[in-house]
Amino acid sequence: MKRLAAIFVFVLALSAAPSALAAGPFAWGPRALVDPPDGAHALRAVSCTTPHFCAAVDDAGNAVRSNNPTGGAAAWKLENIDGSNHLRAISCVPSLCVAGDQVGNVLTLSNPANLASAWSSPAAIDSGNIIIGLSCPTAALCVAVDNAGQVLTSTNPTGGASKWSSPALIDSGNILTAVSCPSAGFCAAVDNKGNSLTSTNPTGGAAAWTLHSAIDGTNDLEGISCPSASLCVAIRQTDFTETILTSTAPTVNGPWKSRKVEPANQFFTLFGISCPSKTLCVAADDNGDVLTSTNPTGGAAAWTRTPVDARWSFYAMSCSTLPLCAGVDQGGNVEVGHLLVPGTVLTGATIKPKLHKASFSFKANGIASGFQCELKHDKPGAKGSFSTCRSPKGYKNLKAGKYIFLVRAVNYSGADKTPAVKRFKI
Repeated sequence: MKRLAAIFVFVLALSAAPSALAAGPFAWGPRALVDPPDGAHALRAVSCTTPHFCAAVDDAGNAVRSNNPTGGAAAWKLENIDGSNHLRAISCVPSLCVAGDQVGNVLTLSNPANLASAWSSPAAIDSGNIIIGLSCPTAALCVAVDNAGQVLTSTNPTGGASKWSSPALIDSGNILTAVSCPSAGFCAAVDNKGNSLTSTNPTGGAAAWTLHSAIDGTNDLEGISCPSASLCVAIRQTDFTETILTSTAPTVNGPWKSRKVEPANQFFTLFGISCPSKTLCVAADDNGDVLTSTNPTGGAAAWTRTPVDARWSFYAMSCSTLPLCAGVDQGGNVEVGHLLVPGTVLTGATIKPKLHKASFSFKANGIASGFQCELKHDKPGAKGSFSTCRSPKGYKNLKAGKYIFLVRAVNYSGADKTPAVKRFKI
């Protein structure tokens, strides 16, 4: 029923008049058909470990992976790994991928970036149940959740079924829809009834998990991403309002902060959320839109909507720590987001000629990992060099003369090619 509802909402969205939508900090596309034929297979989950590796699974027992995600369809390897079973979840670290299916199996892949490496046979760890969510913060810990409110863990995921714990009931009567473990010392999960569960010892059995009731009433929460134990971001699917929830204290009981990010008079549904850091979250919906925030705990205005997939609904999103994001859709396609080079804005300058001092403040437009500053004499042929700095940047003991201050924001994709400039005189 959920899948049919998603398709119905998607059709409604296509018939609606488009609204003006701002671009985010990523350049997306083009759409790559990695699981052909177009529309035959829905990619249900995706995991990107670095800008150079992503893997995804579909509802027909297939997996795709690439060590060049931006290389187009030809750069992705497609293989059937699980017969005709629906694969529902995948989680990867650089040395390992683990996938889960609708009949309680897990499959593992060591050295996944080597396209010659092979997936294991299915290992039955949760027979009769659906493994809906997986999170592997390291190759030595994987955590799975299922449709029966149970959690399963392994400290040796490649060791076969015997190396997984027995299912531990932590959420009786409910469906655990997603789990996120940023480290071996913290995991959080959400369910279809507005609850969350957390653990600082995820392998400790049912007693090691705490239920936090009604963090969002009784709404269906279908995704969670926690970049750390001090920030978790979840998505609601109940009422087609595209509500995003956040908590900076996820181990504490009580409602999470919520904001509705859907445009007026639309009926979209969020299907994926990925937060590689506390300053970047990316969500995707069944209208083919991507929502990005560099301040995820802010209000609705802190989330920027970008139309990305004009044909199909997104089902999942994953971003690597060095930001490259990949969304997968119901048509077997992957859309990759490339992090754009940030811009730079000079927000203030304090010049004190008598004290031979100058100070400058600045910020980035877009996503920046840092700044580089340069100070040189304002005359033809003057030389200088950029070095790492932060705002505010101060200079003292400046000799009399004319100067040029330059600052540029930088990130994984490079440095701003048009630095902010301030000329001044001492």
